[in-house]
Amino acid sequence: MYEQTAAVRLQLEGPIFALVEDWRRSQPKIPSRNEAIRLLLWQALEQSSEKPKAIVAVRSTEAIERRDDRDRSSGTKTRRRHDNRP
Repeated sequence: MYEQTAAVRLQLEGPIFALVEDWRRSQPKIPSRNEAIRLLLWQALEQSSEKPKAIVAVRSTEAIERRDDRDRSSGTKTRRRHDNRP
């Protein structure tokens, strides 16, 4: 199956930026901002979608697994909550 992709520029300011930052830093393995936004979007779609939740859950799990695979192959280490880097 062909999957379409698009680069989307998104500017977050103020409270919404703070909410995304708080959420991503609360995760056991801190995702990048891009990955956090993708995960949050999947969660929102899962809650509001008419598609079977199993499909959305599988795609969300696949996204997390791809991130973990990339991290393992690049040697990326998990950042701690007190780390101030983005």
